[in-house]
Amino acid sequence: DKTLLDRLLFNLPENKRELINVSIVAPIVEEFSKGIGLFFFLKNIDELEDGLINEAISGLGFATIENVLYSQLGENSGERLFIVIIRQLTSTILHMLASSKFGKGIKNNNISNPPSFQLRYYLESILYHAVHNFSVSIFPNPLIVISVLITITILYNILFRRLKKEIRRVDIRTENN
Repeated sequence: DKTLLDRLLFNLPENKRELINVSIVAPIVEEFSKGIGLFFFLKNIDELEDGLINEAISGLGFATIENVLYSQLGENSGERLFIVIIRQLTSTILHMLASSKFGKGIKNNNISNPPSFQLRYYLESILYHAVHNFSVSIFPNPLIVISVLITITILYNILFRRLKKEIRRVDIRTENN
């Protein structure tokens, strides 16, 4: 008896199905899930940077829960700690950055006249997430994975600095209006 996902993925081998799940399905579902909460609080969000900040916080909360769940894959406390540290340095930043992009799009939709959903921001958050997941999934060698994670961490720090500049820029623009 095949699941709907199995039928949709045309009976691909297990390793390819897993790669598609991790690199395509998970980013779409996770980014939407993290963003949906902001819709309930739009009335309380006055400024564009609030969308960025609130969604970044949503991403941090999501990453915390996900890190705890993934840490359970470790066979002992040392492995669990290693998993948490590696995920804290990489996927936590990913969730925060990707979510903040979607938050900006959601808030843009709420501010703009006439309203128009900023699909670009949602797709950008999915792209960040998909590239991250794909990168850490395709390399079986631990040294390559660690190299990729270090590279991703550097890129995330660059993107995080850009996010901070974007928040400042939006805040200054808001103050001047």
